[in-house]
Amino acid sequence: MTTYSKRYPMNAGIKPGPIPTTWNYLNSYIISSMFTAPEHNWYKIFVWGGSGAGQNGIAGTEINNSQRYGGVGGRGGNSGGFSAHQVWLKKGTTVPINISSGTARVGVSGTDLFIQCTNGGNTASSPGTASGGNLANLSGAIGGAGGTGGSTASSPVTAGAAGQIGGNNGAIGGDPGPSGSTPPSSGGGGGGGAKAVGDAYASKYLNVMGSAYSGGRGGYAANSNPPKITIGTAGSSMASIIVSSSIKITGAGSGGGGGSYQGEGGAIIARATPGAGGSGQGAAVIIEQGVKT
Repeated sequence: MTTYSKRYPMNAGIKPGPIPTTWNYLNSYIISSMFTAPEHNWYKIFVWGGSGAGQNGIAGTEINNSQRYGGVGGRGGNSGGFSAHQVWLKKGTTVPINISSGTARVGVSGTDLFIQCTNGGNTASSPGTASGGNLANLSGAIGGAGGTGGSTASSPVTAGAAGQIGGNNGAIGGDPGPSGSTPPSSGGGGGGGAKAVGDAYASKYLNVMGSAYSGGRGGYAANSNPPKITIGTAGSSMASIIVSSSIKITGAGSGGGGGSYQGEGGAIIARATPGAGGSGQGAAVIIEQGVKT
């Protein structure tokens, strides 16, 4: 529940007014700064940790001149943690905002106004974390796993697989190999990046990802004459956050498509390089001001 910030520096001595039912956008930040309350009022603070980049796809390999493996697609990045906080601030109260390496911190440690949201990373065990919000603290969503590459090491041989969709209805997974061609050693598709998380109220600041963003397509290499090579493609990158009243938070980058390798008698005939992982968005802070009645 919301509480009067009795321990926050410079914030004592003024009795809080009624909690507003209507709020207006006031400021947003993507770099370290200092917020100064323009009046005695209630404020909502929304904090997002940065979202991770997608992993690069893995190169294809060959063992014993016969067992060929398409590369695994890169995992999609995870989204950062999210916190929402409602606080009464005295006019002139300053609130430090520190944004560094994808982690956003708002307030002063040791007081009842200290929010911290961390970067999402890009491993299955590293979603962004959140703490300090009195309205919401949500961990980030997990990026989709990259698809496995095809293999001739088993019977029957296996084809490459598509990447998985990113968490929280994030980017779609990439396809394996080129469209209409799935040889056994084609690269796996990249995993989709996770969409940024937020509570129901903050959803107005979140972009929809969907089919506009995807993991990279897996590579394809055939040892024909001449060799046929389609390189793995890069996963989708997220556009930089633009500070304005129409600010939108999207999420993490998608994984690159896996590579492919075709050889014969120990001589490499064709090699398709894997795709790079896409970049995720940085951390952000949005502040709203209550409308007095």
